Amino acid sequence: MMKPKSYFPEIDICRGLGILLVVLGHALKQTGETNVFFQVLLSVIYSFHMPLFFVLSGFVSVKIFSFHSWDDRRRYIGNRAFRLLIPYFVVGILYMPVKILLSRFALKPYALSSVWRLFLGDNPDVALWYIYILFWISVLCALLVTERSLSFWLGVSFLCALVAFWTDSSLRLPQYWFFFLLGLLIRCHYEKIMERIRNVGWVTAALVVFAAANGLLYLKGWNILHMVTSISGIALSLAVSLWLSGRKAEEKGGLKLLGGYSMDIYILSEPLITAAKLLLWNMLHLNYIVCTLLCFLIGIGFSVPISKYIIRRVKLFRIAFLGTK
Repeated sequence: MMKPKSYFPEIDICRGLGILLVVLGHALKQTGETNVFFQVLLSVIYSFHMPLFFVLSGFVSVKIFSFHSWDDRRRYIGNRAFRLLIPYFVVGILYMPVKILLSRFALKPYALSSVWRLFLGDNPDVALWYIYILFWISVLCALLVTERSLSFWLGVSFLCALVAFWTDSSLRLPQYWFFFLLGLLIRCHYEKIMERIRNVGWVTAALVVFAAANGLLYLKGWNILHMVTSISGIALSLAVSLWLSGRKAEEKGGLKLLGGYSMDIYILSEPLITAAKLLLWNMLHLNYIVCTLLCFLIGIGFSVPISKYIIRRVKLFRIAFLGTK
């Protein structure tokens, strides 16, 4: 059996790094304009940042292995529904009229006839697909996966991911189930895996593989390479986070703070960025680079205080927007 759960500061730091990439990626896509540098940057970000979040979610879901009865599984699924589906539906429903009203400014206009697709993971706040898929992956793992059967399901999910990426499937669950299970595996063998990730040789190899695979992905568009960029990108992210966790408090404090508010930022940043884009791009007609940078800063800089001083202080808001009591 694995050791009792403890706190891993590097995981919060890794979340902080990940949420910076998420918001930057969303900001880069807001206007529809781009240049070669930002195209490459966007391609690199999207080559691994969501698999990273599924790995981190799997890492902290190790309680799945402590279930001894169907009641344990049922309670876990109920808690995950409260945590993930309440924000998913509340934010989505609140966002609908805004998205419809602003459809003429949107790159992908939203129609009222699409409301039913909310139940299939197609949310007007497009970023929320992650928490919808995370819920169903959590359910799947709670029902099927034990510590003993982890290797088997890891193999099955790896094949599912290969096929999903190879065929460029729009089905996200088979794409990301493997990474959630990979997070569980990392937690089960944490010390051994982290020892490898700390090794300069392994980090160098991961960096070379990541750069080469991203270059081919950008130039050739071979979707199967997403498996390579994801795994190498995750290894690099954990290595950077481990290195930062050993630094002085003031050097890592910002990323730990962002990591602690990563769920809040994920939920709040997309509406904030959309509003910023409407003002800065559609109304003020600012330069694309300026607009993108400001959207990024607003998405990060406004989400944390809004959550800290408003949402987290009111129980109704905590439940509705964060799925916490």
